[in-house]
Amino acid sequence: MYHPSDSQFDSICLLQRSQESNGRPEAHLQGNNGRSSLAELDRFEEIWGTKYPLIIRSWRNHWDELATFFKYPPEIRKLIYTTNIIESYHRQLRKVTKGKSIFPSDEALLKMLYLSTMDVVRKWTGRVQNWGQMLLQLSVFFPDRVGQHLR
Repeated sequence: MYHPSDSQFDSICLLQRSQESNGRPEAHLQGNNGRSSLAELDRFEEIWGTKYPLIIRSWRNHWDELATFFKYPPEIRKLIYTTNIIESYHRQLRKVTKGKSIFPSDEALLKMLYLSTMDVVRKWTGRVQNWGQMLLQLSVFFPDRVGQHLR
């Protein structure tokens, strides 16, 4: 599976906020099928191709995999794009292990990571914005998977 780099998604976000565009760039790529999405990518390239040629080239080379994202509504795509929670968790683990260059054993390292994980999980009390809408969309696209957890 193709995983666009964080910098590409940062560029997409930057483009979305830009006042130069005729609407949001991501909206240009939301076709109903592969052909219309590809036509929208052509239009997107006309607008942004000279400013962001590397992103356009990367998207064209991996279009089949990337177009999969655009078949989902914005609520689900936000879940797919969001890696902040994972990155934050990894940052916490690095913070704990960085200060100690050598662990006496693998077991000591595992204990340290376990305790750090318990501390991080204890702090996970925030709500996901628009979770109700996201859950509704997930239940439409993945009824079997979501349904078994809602019963």
